[in-house]
Amino acid sequence: MALGDFLSRIKTDLAPSKPFLFEVQFSMANVNQDAVRDLTLMCHTCSLPGWSIESQPNRVYGLNKEMPHGIQYPPVTCTAYVDHNLGVMEFFKGLKSQMIDDGVASSRLGSFSPYYKSSYAEKSVVDIKILDTGSEKVVVTYKLSNVFVKDVSSLNLNWGAVNQAQEVSFTLTYEYLDIDFNTPKYDKNSSGPQAEMDLISGATKDGFSNDIQTASDVAQTTDLSNTSYI
Repeated sequence: MALGDFLSRIKTDLAPSKPFLFEVQFSMANVNQDAVRDLTLMCHTCSLPGWSIESQPNRVYGLNKEMPHGIQYPPVTCTAYVDHNLGVMEFFKGLKSQMIDDGVASSRLGSFSPYYKSSYAEKSVVDIKILDTGSEKVVVTYKLSNVFVKDVSSLNLNWGAVNQAQEVSFTLTYEYLDIDFNTPKYDKNSSGPQAEMDLISGATKDGFSNDIQTASDVAQTTDLSNTSYI
């Protein structure tokens, strides 16, 4: 690869991702949908979840081998601005009421009573979308399914904080993580040795490249002997 091509890729395909180009979309049932949209607008920090493969030693004979047997997803932490009417906190209170009766909803003397998780979590989805540096189009979406809010932070009050905006931090727990990369697709009508090599290697993702016979035909009819890729 020539130096000019390398520098061009650094400026385009390999340009660093910007941590401020993102949006978080909340989709939760049985709550005020205006409050859901408000939280989407007010959420200004968020962590992208990773994962941890659980494993344990296993030996049939000979040496022990580490074998994976499960996966753990860490919680996602977010921070949102609090509106002057504390509508965001009212929204979190509504979510709490869906999960557990802490005795306040019915009577002060009531006992703690958790509700079935299927009644609220299975209808909740959170999409964390990362945007492209140049076009600001969505390049990857982290979809969290079966979500519920586990932790909500306290609000700090201070007479001296005249020019500060109130913020609240909260933690999302979820069961499933799906990562969708919106990678560019090759044009099946494109021509040239590189496009045909991509077809053979299965780099295209529009369905027709999975046809082994099609790839074989291209390989037999393409003359790559005089082609340079440098």
